[in-house]
Amino acid sequence: MTGKSKNPSGAMLPLVILGLAVPVLVMAGPPHGGHGTPMMSTTSAMQHVQHKSKIKAQTSCPITGKKLASRDVYLDYEGQRVYFCCAMCKKKFLENPQAVFDKFAGEGVVPDNVQKTCPVCDSPVDKNSKWFMYKGRRIYYGCPGCDKKFLEDPEKYLKKLGRPSGAESHGKHGSRYGHRMH
Repeated sequence: MTGKSKNPSGAMLPLVILGLAVPVLVMAGPPHGGHGTPMMSTTSAMQHVQHKSKIKAQTSCPITGKKLASRDVYLDYEGQRVYFCCAMCKKKFLENPQAVFDKFAGEGVVPDNVQKTCPVCDSPVDKNSKWFMYKGRRIYYGCPGCDKKFLEDPEKYLKKLGRPSGAESHGKHGSRYGHRMH
């Protein structure tokens, strides 16, 4: 359906129903001058979160569900700091980390991010950098387009953010993979 509207000069202009304009915008193609991944294919894996009020901090162990009595037992995994009630839960996490991140995503919980650099371009990042959510993880990025590039090979870039080796993941005191120093 179309209608008529006056512009500031007084001439009558046709109005287009929004429903006709949206498919044209969605089908416009890839962002960033023709390179990268089209927006339609990225929305399921990536969410740009704009309202920080929707973010919930981790307050319970992702394995047992117990409220965290302290933040002394944690594991830094793929740029995310995940807290546990005990070392056994930390070990259990390593059996299927994605299940925990999926649980976080479903509950709106966002683990603390401990990234220092963009996983794509290696530029420094901090809490003021742009970020997006990817499968339960907050990912900071350095440059426009790094978020799209990340989605082209997320496994590669998640590994760059760091995963503990078997020996480091079982509780070295004072390491980023174990208990904090008291």
